[in-house]
Amino acid sequence: HTHFTSLSGCPTQVLHWAPLPDGGVSVTTDRTTHHADKLVISSGAWMDQLVPELKGVAVPGRATVAWFQPSAPRLFHHSRFPVFLLQDEQQGDPFYGFPEFGQSPGVKIGKFCVSAPPCDPDNLNTAMSKEDIEPLEAALRRHMPQAHGQVLNFAACMFTMTPDSHFVIDTHPRHPQVVICSACSGHGFKLSPAIGYVLADMVRHEGVCKEFEQQMQIHRLSRSRPGHAAMLDRFQQQQQRQQ
Repeated sequence: HTHFTSLSGCPTQVLHWAPLPDGGVSVTTDRTTHHADKLVISSGAWMDQLVPELKGVAVPGRATVAWFQPSAPRLFHHSRFPVFLLQDEQQGDPFYGFPEFGQSPGVKIGKFCVSAPPCDPDNLNTAMSKEDIEPLEAALRRHMPQAHGQVLNFAACMFTMTPDSHFVIDTHPRHPQVVICSACSGHGFKLSPAIGYVLADMVRHEGVCKEFEQQMQIHRLSRSRPGHAAMLDRFQQQQQRQQ
């Protein structure tokens, strides 16, 4: 199940949603049932639980980040050291990171989990292991050795990846009052404002994003995209079973 914070500020759990005969939608949580004209499903690692047809297309994977104590802190202050992307040809998936900034001391570095095995979002392993830290340390030692020091903090999170690394943003094939959004394949923080704008536009204009419709085509459901033909067949089969 996926969790969210309701308008009242109370954490709650979504149990299921359903289309209504009047063209609206209901969302049942562990606290109450909400009714609305439109619904946006953007549940991150839990997408395939709320939209089962997306199984195998929106796949959560475990990603890890760590903060290291630099030996020369002044070199990695945000006033002189940038946010970075690092492609290390010896390690496959790229790295990303941040300078020392805010209340979290240390240089932050993480690894995109493009090749990470799928994980269970309800049972995410958050413990730090040798296998988690070694790739991060190797990248720092090779490319910025003065950032490689004691591990100050560690965290595990999740990326929801698609086979082609693009997003899945479209109206539900069987329920046009529902917009499904699986974003952002590891790019959520920097793209979430734009994605929110797109979703709001789609809700207002029957699934069309008037300002960015051309740019949105690579994120639409399409049989030409990897994994989408089987997924669209599942939507169709479910519709046939309900007729």
